[in-house]
Amino acid sequence: MAKSADFVAFAKRMWNPRAFVQSSVLAIIAIILTNMLKSFRSFEWADATLPAGVFGYVYWRNGVLNQSLAEADKEEEDQFDRRAPRLGGRSVEYVRGSAPQPGGISVVMVFATWCKHSRASFSPFVSAAMKFKSAKTAPSFVALTRCEADKAKQFLSDLGKQDAQGKPIQNISAIAVASDKAGVVDALQKNFQCDEIPHAYIIKGTQVEWDGHPCHVEAAASRIVGLYDTDSEEDE
Repeated sequence: MAKSADFVAFAKRMWNPRAFVQSSVLAIIAIILTNMLKSFRSFEWADATLPAGVFGYVYWRNGVLNQSLAEADKEEEDQFDRRAPRLGGRSVEYVRGSAPQPGGISVVMVFATWCKHSRASFSPFVSAAMKFKSAKTAPSFVALTRCEADKAKQFLSDLGKQDAQGKPIQNISAIAVASDKAGVVDALQKNFQCDEIPHAYIIKGTQVEWDGHPCHVEAAASRIVGLYDTDSEEDE
């Protein structure tokens, strides 16, 4: 019975209807081409090599191999360590604001003081923080950098005067800003196989629920946190 179940599982894994149709159509075309060169009256078993080869190759390439690659991608995704990093204690040094409460929802943006794209991402990041400020379950917004605390302070001071568009950022106090002291950024980038800067992560409890560009934080957080209240500052 065990062998029979294994065979059924193997057959299901090998079967791909879409690839079968593709392979069959191309095999028929190969048969027609063969017939154009050689009449069916003199058709021999050796002449079936081309259609059979076409069928086998296309089915394997478009069906079985693609399924195997998809499974490998899924396994690689499952291997990501989605545990949330520690954002308090001695892990980071806060130059503005304070560490988020454990167990809550945190939106973390990794940035660099020397990166112009990071500078451009602060405006939408702060804007998202303001829109969620009046929500029933308001997440904490934290901007985290590997750069030293002094450089982070100077960077904040510069943003208060001029952002990437040449305008001062309003309400920057809505977010906390911290300098990484314990390899938190390195761990996130390693776990999610992403070394892009800027990059954002949404943490719920002890798990990272989402990662992506900071400009997409508001939409992603709306799905995880729940839409911010309609009576919040967004409508004012």
